[in-house]
Amino acid sequence: MDILIQDVRFALRSLRRSPGFVAVVVSVLGLGIGVNTMIFSMVYGLMLRPWPLPHFDRVMTIVEKNLKQDIKDDGVSWLNFQDFRHEVKSFESIGGFWGIHGQVVLDREPERLEAADITAGFLPALGLRPQIGRNFTEEENVYDKNWAVVMISDRIWRRRYGGTQDVLGKTLRINGRQRTIVGVMPPGFRWPETSDFFIPAAISPEDSKERADHNLQITARLKPGVSKQQADAEIASIYARLRRDNPAQLKDWTAGVVGFADNWRKGIATMMWIMSFAVAFVLLIACANVANLMLARATMRRREISVRMALGASRGRLVRQLLTESLILALAGAAIGVALAILGNRLWLGMIPMELPFFMKFVIDMPVLVFTVLVASMSAVAFGLLPAFQSSDTRLAEAIREGSAQAGQGRARHRARSALVVAEVALSLTLLVASGLMIRSLGAMIDSERLVRSEGVITGAFLLPMATWPSDSARREFCDRVLPLAKALPGVHLASMTTSLPLNRNSNDTRLVSETGTHTDAERPLRVNISEVYPEYFAAMGIPIKSGRDFTFDDGPGAPSVVIVNQTLGRTLWPKENPIGKRVKTTFDERKLGWRTVVGVVADIPQNLEDTDTRTDNSMFVPHRQEPDQMVTWVIHSNGEALSLVAPLRQMMREQAPDVPLTEVRTLHDHVRYSVWTHRLFGSLMAVFAVLALIIAAVGLYGVMAYSVAQRTQEIGVRMALGAQSRDVVNLVVGQAMRLTLLGTGIGFAAAFALTRGMASQLFGVSTTDPPTYAIVGVVLALSSVLAAWVPAYRATRVDPMRALRCD
Repeated sequence: MDILIQDVRFALRSLRRSPGFVAVVVSVLGLGIGVNTMIFSMVYGLMLRPWPLPHFDRVMTIVEKNLKQDIKDDGVSWLNFQDFRHEVKSFESIGGFWGIHGQVVLDREPERLEAADITAGFLPALGLRPQIGRNFTEEENVYDKNWAVVMISDRIWRRRYGGTQDVLGKTLRINGRQRTIVGVMPPGFRWPETSDFFIPAAISPEDSKERADHNLQITARLKPGVSKQQADAEIASIYARLRRDNPAQLKDWTAGVVGFADNWRKGIATMMWIMSFAVAFVLLIACANVANLMLARATMRRREISVRMALGASRGRLVRQLLTESLILALAGAAIGVALAILGNRLWLGMIPMELPFFMKFVIDMPVLVFTVLVASMSAVAFGLLPAFQSSDTRLAEAIREGSAQAGQGRARHRARSALVVAEVALSLTLLVASGLMIRSLGAMIDSERLVRSEGVITGAFLLPMATWPSDSARREFCDRVLPLAKALPGVHLASMTTSLPLNRNSNDTRLVSETGTHTDAERPLRVNISEVYPEYFAAMGIPIKSGRDFTFDDGPGAPSVVIVNQTLGRTLWPKENPIGKRVKTTFDERKLGWRTVVGVVADIPQNLEDTDTRTDNSMFVPHRQEPDQMVTWVIHSNGEALSLVAPLRQMMREQAPDVPLTEVRTLHDHVRYSVWTHRLFGSLMAVFAVLALIIAAVGLYGVMAYSVAQRTQEIGVRMALGAQSRDVVNLVVGQAMRLTLLGTGIGFAAAFALTRGMASQLFGVSTTDPPTYAIVGVVLALSSVLAAWVPAYRATRVDPMRALRCD
């Protein structure tokens, strides 16, 4: 311990004599460690932090799969859930849920808030119980017996009911039904993600016969001592029997057990890996830069170190002393890094346009600080070990003979510094390519807006609850009634409705087969986006109809089933034929509409910009009047300012349906911007990391060239005395820098080509080998290198030959 304290004291005295060096090193390390701390807090909050639930490692979910249909980790049908609930022995409790939109009347005005249908086993499976009141009973999970009660979140209880105990027994109106509050959820708990209201899940007798409806999400708690593998084997065995008993509905389907959090996290895992690699590259570049500075400083200290060795200091003792200095610098950089990470967290969290789920917590707490200290320690070894070993290899006789603390740099040291610059260039180029691909992808997403008419178009969603509009005919009648009223509003040019806007964060999908052409095998259907639309939807959106016709009001109940496909779907199903007149059928045909005849082909418009798991270019559109869904979105094209229609549209809807709020009211332009917020967030972070990497690499190159010029002062003076011109000196210095840059660029391009393949699923409209991205990055890096080398080269031209010749 005494030796350690002595090393620390000596290191502090030594560093105090070089304040400029310390400031540069600590700043560079602070940036590198700071971005790593910030991203680790993100990764830890999303991927590693235990959810605030009792024994959460025992909470599982059950997923159903059909690999032939490319369906992975789907939900469970209601009938299968009932079989699991009664037969599985591995779980002490098992429940189910699905998220819904809740139209709630708490005061006088209706609101749309998030809600969930849950079974009685949902809370026990999570290890929770209401903080006041009671849970639902099994009897309340029966159709037509599930309409009377509701549980509310702690947030609603405190904000709307003042947190008083007499909330139990009070009533509220949700989705058209008056319900009695019977319980309040535990503090902070809201699931799925941001739900505030919980009602008993149930399914109608007609729908409960379907085992192919895989919509129920499962929560299941393992019994103590039972492993996930044991539960998985038991589920597989039960499902095998269900498949034998129900071959028509469950052929090729399997089921398995996965961790509840793991199932949620899988969608974000790839992006977290990308972010982690990006900041690791920034830190490696920073360490390479600092190692170069340490090598330069070591050259200045060769005489000091030689004298210490002559006085009996062992090489190991010197290496330990130099590593102690490196560790102090790294820990100082870590302190700055933590401050930068706290600031960075505030900035990127401010870019999220929604409320975070209850289990997400992004703070610089003890696990993150431990990570930061470990990163700082490894960084100290990374940038300090090579300079320490090289410095401790100084020969005493050479140093005494030189008589100067500024001994010339040997070949080995020169090669080491050059290699570090090459590594910096290669790492920064790889990161620049990855960042460029993300930015190009974001640009392609935003540019998709030009494929539709975004100017003057306003959208707004509303829900028609089953309690008030229980049938297709009721929903159809309401939509038929309000559509002419919307068209009659002042300033409206075109008005229509859809169930799913294009250029969205996700999409509704289904599976279909064609009567002719490709994908005729019902066991291998094609996954497609599906939207239900009213006539003039394509005109209001500015989507060209390439062939055939639009839907009309005659395409309603009793009329032949029709469909419009996009160009990609038409080419996929009938590569060399005209799609008009061809027929397709969805595998899940709830309304028994059977074969649908293609009556039109429209231009390709991306439906899903963000969700890489469900993204497909194949899209189909069906008449809303034949399949009237509960969730409907207005698409209104105005003659003037689109937002001027908001107030009259709300007023019209309030008059026609007082309990139905109009939500998500925004222009189509704002809709696209909202849809890509995740990509914008990560793209912005990648851009910041790439710029940091470029600056640090350029500074590193500048430092090496400046030091090289200083060491070659006499050589440059001789050249100039013999007639060399200024441009010859500039070419000499810049040429040396460009040779290092070209070598690093070649390595970087090879690394980028290999590593960015893992980003393919996160990109939109751009490949991982995008030539413009690689070309632009190469030019930017070359210009940065020329600029970094030109400054010391210019200084070299100002050398006085006579003074240079007198240098020893």
